[in-house]
Amino acid sequence: MQCRNYGNGLQRCEGRYFICWTPTRWLAVESQNGLDISSPTGTFYVGFAFSRWYRPVTFDGLLRYFLQVQRRGRPYPWGIWERQISTWTARRTDRGERVRGVLTIDIHNDPGTFYGDEGFSRVAPVARWRTMARTLLYVQNHIKYKPFAS
Repeated sequence: MQCRNYGNGLQRCEGRYFICWTPTRWLAVESQNGLDISSPTGTFYVGFAFSRWYRPVTFDGLLRYFLQVQRRGRPYPWGIWERQISTWTARRTDRGERVRGVLTIDIHNDPGTFYGDEGFSRVAPVARWRTMARTLLYVQNHIKYKPFAS
């Protein structure tokens, strides 16, 4: 992805499939159905992915697939999607530190259009979560899939 620094601590990155805004010097790597964004050291992370299914999708099925979630949120309507936000903690073995994450999953189960899911993940060390949570949410909210970026 090509990133342009705007001098205000932010950069705009654009690739073939995605556009995103991140703090300066953060890294963004895309594929056709996902985007990984991390701080230069890999300490902080925001990710996005989506997929289409041949059958209905459930939050339980997706959460079992992704990870053991400690606290599940209640599903609620989100545009054409149904959204659930869950939190988790774990130990990052390569850095020997506890990390906290938020997993946002949206599902769409309309046999007239499509079955599918999209998910966002935000991760930071527990000790730095309070100082970085707002930045990670900003990055998450500024990920745009190019066909729908207008």
